[in-house]
Amino acid sequence: MISVVIPVFNAEKYIGRCLDSLIAQSYGNWEAICIDDGSTDSSPSILNSYAERDSRIKVLHIANQGVSNARNVALEHAEGEFMLFVDSAHGAHFPFSERLPSVSSADAFVVSTHKTLSAL
Repeated sequence: MISVVIPVFNAEKYIGRCLDSLIAQSYGNWEAICIDDGSTDSSPSILNSYAERDSRIKVLHIANQGVSNARNVALEHAEGEFMLFVDSAHGAHFPFSERLPSVSSADAFVVSTHKTLSAL
């Protein structure tokens, strides 16, 4: 399973598109752990709505403590063998899930980007 960690803070304009990009993945063995980091917009209700419709989406609401803390909270709840960190404003608009499960546990790697990836 792939655990997709998504810190969310006031992302009402983007979070739907982000979650839709995960739902559209052809590989279905993933979970999204969305950490609402004290949002004051409609992000919490958008997240809850997605979680009600798709059991792979988990939402935790915490007081605002910053993106690093939000990621750490998500890691405490992750059940996947692989972790993928996604920015709530960008989503996963590439076929990540078709590539990661074929990587053996001996192959450790880190990918970090602030640009849209078209393919791995």
